[in-house]
Amino acid sequence: MLLAAFNFAQWIERHAELLKPPVGNKQVFIEASDLIVMVVGVTEWLRWELKQIVARQRVGDLILVLPPPQVAVDQAGLKQRWDNAVTSFASTPWHDALRDVPVVRTLALSLRPDGTVLAVTGSGRLMQDYETATLVLLYARFCQGQR
Repeated sequence: MLLAAFNFAQWIERHAELLKPPVGNKQVFIEASDLIVMVVGVTEWLRWELKQIVARQRVGDLILVLPPPQVAVDQAGLKQRWDNAVTSFASTPWHDALRDVPVVRTLALSLRPDGTVLAVTGSGRLMQDYETATLVLLYARFCQGQR
């Protein structure tokens, strides 16, 4: 069965209010997800989403990925992205541990229930380095019961 054609531009115009950041503001993704992976960025919406994850007690299901320096412009840009994320955890058990993360070498990290951080660091910034870092964190979470 084919769906009827519709004017996508008109649909966007009619639903513009619903499409303002954060898109998906019903937060279905937080409750329905087994795992939440976020790339650290500089927008206020990243902070908003992280605060929603904290408020819904889904921090144990979160993996934060720090982008390669070329995406973050330079080390200063990477630090700016990281500082933006850390402010979202200001009143949580993870705040102090997150401030101590070696940002320049960190590829990805997850937060543990006891307020500690499991960070995967490396000197490489290739796609396979990020894949390996994510697999290490997935192993820690699902195979070793990090929750």
